[in-house]
Amino acid sequence: MAQAVEDLLEALEDVDDATREEAAKALAELADPNTLEALIRAREDEFWSVRAYVCQGLGKIGGSRAVESLVGLFNDPIMEVRGAAVTAMAHMGPAVVERLVKCLKDERWRVKEHAAKVCGEIKDARAVDALMLVCRDRDGAVKSAAAEALGKIGDAKAIPALIKLFQDSSKTVRETAGTALVAIGAPSVEPLLQSLKNKDYVVRCHAARALGGMTTDYQIGRTWVTDVRVVDALIAALKDSDRAVREDATIALGQIGDVRAIDALIEAMKDGAVKRHAIMSLGMIGDARALPVVLDAMRGKGIR
Repeated sequence: MAQAVEDLLEALEDVDDATREEAAKALAELADPNTLEALIRAREDEFWSVRAYVCQGLGKIGGSRAVESLVGLFNDPIMEVRGAAVTAMAHMGPAVVERLVKCLKDERWRVKEHAAKVCGEIKDARAVDALMLVCRDRDGAVKSAAAEALGKIGDAKAIPALIKLFQDSSKTVRETAGTALVAIGAPSVEPLLQSLKNKDYVVRCHAARALGGMTTDYQIGRTWVTDVRVVDALIAALKDSDRAVREDATIALGQIGDVRAIDALIEAMKDGAVKRHAIMSLGMIGDARALPVVLDAMRGKGIR
């Protein structure tokens, strides 16, 4: 066994990329603490696949030196290596949370971004306060990662910070914040209802989208919220002064699928800006009362 390890360590320094890659893969599977120094050196390898396997080995071996090496790999230029570092660090579990919190204050945006991603995988509430602070970072990728992590952790304390992200200049950040609020669940409902009254139409749009469960998994709309006030508030939003808000409210009502919205959606078909969305939402709800007006619309007839 010892000789086999020595052979792998020698192969890890071979001039051939494929040889070093296979050696790194085998050493990662062995996860022998005696190979830690060699793996730490190999994180500087010019071939990205070697560095990715190094991440795996470091994550399995563990310890403070492995942790510091993985932190350095958060800043790797290759996405796959950074992803491997995140997976490896998450494998270490809650023991690395304190180090991750420090990483969230790092000057390098990639380090902050990937530290936030690990926090989301570990789901330790000790990281919540630091993640909330990072929601004010200048970099959009960092803010998105922090918002996603807060949603995965699910601590309601983060709701105000996530709501504030609805005002962010980045659409990706705003949408990630909405998805996080849906993930947190029922405690998000009241703040989202209040956000439907915000003077900023962008905030109102994202509040409507979140209330409708309009995340990457649209089907969540029918399951995440049962508060009767939500349908009433979205029906009221069909009269919003801004077209985008009316559109999002229309779609959200279809996502929720509550038959109480039928009459309001039929009325919304008179609004040319949202007519198509209203028809789609009526179809999603699937109530027979809407069939005559939907058929009329298909025939090109006006809504009376």
